[in-house]
Amino acid sequence: MALIDAHGLPRPHLNADLAIGGRFVEVDCLWRRQRLAAELDGRAVHAREAAFESDKLRDRQLLVAGWKTMRVTWLQFQEEPGAVADDLRALLGATAHEPPADRHSPYP
Repeated sequence: MALIDAHGLPRPHLNADLAIGGRFVEVDCLWRRQRLAAELDGRAVHAREAAFESDKLRDRQLLVAGWKTMRVTWLQFQEEPGAVADDLRALLGATAHEPPADRHSPYP
């Protein structure tokens, strides 16, 4: 959230449940109004074959349902925070803060 706040971006729902493809998935960061999901991918978890395949299936299902997915690696997050924020801003069309989201809402 420090990156979001430092760059004046709207706060996302964190670890949000989203009904997609006949099941619920948990999304790291979710901006419902803009239909954007951001996933923070660490190599320790997302490099395993099962996680790799599951991530791609979820991205495909989100896309079909009209959601955009932005995947950010830990290295990108650490070394290029300004570029990550600029990309988020472009996808969100954001210029100012929005009120904090309810991170536990199960509804899209």
